[in-house]
Parts: sequence; C-alpha cells; structure tokens
Amino acid sequence: MEFEDFLKLCRPLMKIFNPSSSNSLMDTLNEFEEEKGNCILKTRAVSSVTIPLFTLEKFLKIYPREDREKLFNFHKRRQRSLVELLETESFTEIIQLPDYNELLERKIPVGFTVFTGSSVFYDTHTFKAQLENIISLMKHYPNYNVLIQEARSDELTIYGKENVGLIIMKYTQPCISFAINEPYMTQAFLDYLKIGLPQGTASAASRNQTIERINEYIKELKDI
Repeated sequence: MEFEDFLKLCRPLMKIFNPSSSNSLMDTLNEFEEEKGNCILKTRAVSSVTIPLFTLEKFLKIYPREDREKLFNFHKRRQRSLVELLETESFTEIIQLPDYNELLERKIPVGFTVFTGSSVFYDTHTFKAQLENIISLMKHYPNYNVLIQEARSDELTIYGKENVGLIIMKYTQPCISFAINEPYMTQAFLDYLKIGLPQGTASAASRNQTIERINEYIKELKDI
C-alpha cells in the first residue's frame, strides 16, 4: 500500500513517440518551444524549425488536405514561438553542410519525417532555400547563432532547453522521438552539446564568418 502511494507520486522519466503518436509529439514540441530558456539544437544537417513556409508547402503536397493544413499550422506556430524566444533568449543551432552528392541523390531527410511517418528528402533547391532562411535569421536576430560542424554526426537531433527539458528525434526510418524533462539528464545533454561550441560563437566576427561560409556553399549549390 505504501509503495503504491509512492508510485502515484512518480513521473515517467521520458515520453516515447513513434509515427502513430505524431499528434502527441507535435503537442509536446509546441509546449516545449513556447517555454522560455536558452536553447541548443544539434542536427544531422539542418533542423525542421527553420524550414521556410513556402518550402514546407512543397513538401506537404503529397499529403491529404486535412494533414497539410494541420502540419502547416503546426509549423507556423513553431516559427512564431522561435521569433518570440529570440527576443529574450539565445538559440544556438549546430548544423552540417552535407556533401553535394548527398543532396543530388536525395539522401538528406527533412525533419518533418518524424511528424508524418513517411520519408521526404531535400533537393538542392529546397536545401538552399532553408540555408537562406538561416542567414536571414542570423542577420535579424542577434540571439540566433549557428555553428557548422565539420565531422559527420549521428542521425539524432538533440534539442535542449535550459530549465525546461530535452527532445531527441531520429529522422531516419524507423522514426522515434523522446521527450525528457528530468533536470539532471537535461543538463547532462546540454553540457555535452556545449563541448562542441567554441568560445566566441556569438561574436560579430564569428557570425559573419558563418554567414560567409554558408553563402559560399549556396553558391556552389547554384552551380550544380
């Protein structure tokens, strides 16, 4: 009896989502992104949150109208939350610029795979559009910082927010995601992500170098 009373006070260590529970994942992600706190987001290539709305419309054409509207509105809410967050909190995104052949061969999955259950892949035009949106965010919001990782990362997206929690997503099939709000686990992952952040990532010189590097990559994409 005493054990059962104690068990009722316990909370699950994490929530686990698969494509059949995508609605719950979207609700959880919206709640997570509306909370205030400094963020670090590390992805295999680029994150789903910075996909331009006009590019997303292209990805969503293959889905029924009701699903398209749900996903489009979900993404609009995410981008509104991001802009509101950037007014007061820092958001550091760790990205990777993939080999051009990976884009030509459609090997880079779009982050919306975890919400739909079906794989969608970037082409050179849609990837370029998202990089241009990332540059626009960097120019307009001093709290938005980008670090380009050189080494190939794993397939996981790790999304941590100080004093809030952690979202881990796997874009490749089979898609699976985890939501964690245990403080010590959250801090452990944030400390892990900070290991790769050099001093001065948010400085004007570092930001300009990153923008220049992305622009050079975009130029190469246009020439393919």
